[in-house]
Amino acid sequence: FFKVFLNDSFIAKNTLTEHDLNDSVFKEYMDYQNLIRPNNASTTYLAKNNNLILRHNSLVSNNAKYKVVLLFRHPIDHALSLKNQHYRFSKMQSKDSFVLEYMNWLGHHEFGLNHKAFGFDHLDLCNQFDTSSINYWISIWINYYTKLLSLENKDNMVIVNYEDLLNTPESLLAALSTELNLDLKVSNIEPFNKSSKPASHVDESVKNRALEVYEELQKMRLPIV
Repeated sequence: FFKVFLNDSFIAKNTLTEHDLNDSVFKEYMDYQNLIRPNNASTTYLAKNNNLILRHNSLVSNNAKYKVVLLFRHPIDHALSLKNQHYRFSKMQSKDSFVLEYMNWLGHHEFGLNHKAFGFDHLDLCNQFDTSSINYWISIWINYYTKLLSLENKDNMVIVNYEDLLNTPESLLAALSTELNLDLKVSNIEPFNKSSKPASHVDESVKNRALEVYEELQKMRLPIV
């Protein structure tokens, strides 16, 4: 939707840029949602969109019912996952150009040959490293979540710790159900035990900056019983 109605204006050569939605585009977005939930205003429209933070302020100011659930993960674990996905998709896209074209169609620039970083305040930190370095992906994490912490209106945000989702999924979903006033199915969900791999060649100053942001997010996370 946003690629079409904004004519890719937020997609720069190397970055994705923050932007406002004018009244006309926002109205079209609400009309678009209503095509999916006709004659049922109580139906929740759920969007999974990593680029949402680029237009968060407009969505908040135009829609009092708007809620966003933001997931955060330990920065080293998250960076390792991003680095691995970047390698995997870059390899696929080098072999098959359609994979690259398809990701561009979808507006997915998180990793791969079409990777673009968010044009936020810590972009300079990212630019100090190559995408083959774990420190680049930790810096990407810092850039994104520092922006999240800087947003003025967080009343509509529900911030969730990924570890809570893995370790106590039923308790977390019960808390989300209450917070969002949604009837979520929360029974018979087994915890997931994941194995963490150690990261090598991590810059200590970058790691420490990431952990400071992580601690701030921990203070804001959705409490569970």
